[in-house]
Amino acid sequence: MQATKLTEKMTVKNIEALAGALKQARQEMPDLMKLTRQERALLRQPRHEQIKALEVSLAVARENPGLVPSQISLDHFERQVDQVTRLDACYEALQQLTSDVRDTLRVVASDPLQIGAEIRSHVLAASKRTPALEPLVRKLGGKKTRTVRGTPNASGAAEIATATAGGAGPAPAPPA
Repeated sequence: MQATKLTEKMTVKNIEALAGALKQARQEMPDLMKLTRQERALLRQPRHEQIKALEVSLAVARENPGLVPSQISLDHFERQVDQVTRLDACYEALQQLTSDVRDTLRVVASDPLQIGAEIRSHVLAASKRTPALEPLVRKLGGKKTRTVRGTPNASGAAEIATATAGGAGPAPAPPA
């Protein structure tokens, strides 16, 4: 899969540099706001079409200033429209970056998540035979399953792997 090539090319240093650059960019814009849930409900996200319509309204107002009510400052409106369009461009770029990072995370995480589930499964299976491994089971966040006459049931390992992998994996076998 792409993950092997990607993990060879992508370095932790590059990832940390991106995270640092994002934090720095946020610090350089202290006026960005964080709304409450109620405020978000009142102030809807402007659609791209609405923002384009603002630009057209501004152009029409500039071409026909006599049609604009006197209480409206075209200079102020123009600054606002400029801010809105630039924030929209930032938002779109961030959405694309977020999508790319999320997709890369999915690809890069696929193998380690599978290996981690396999390790948990092996530790849980071993803990059934070796009670001294119980602290490791707790550390992994797994639960020890009951054994019948000292041996795990046939589907026990698959059930544990499924439960610890967040539902991924084969369905447990029906009881006999």
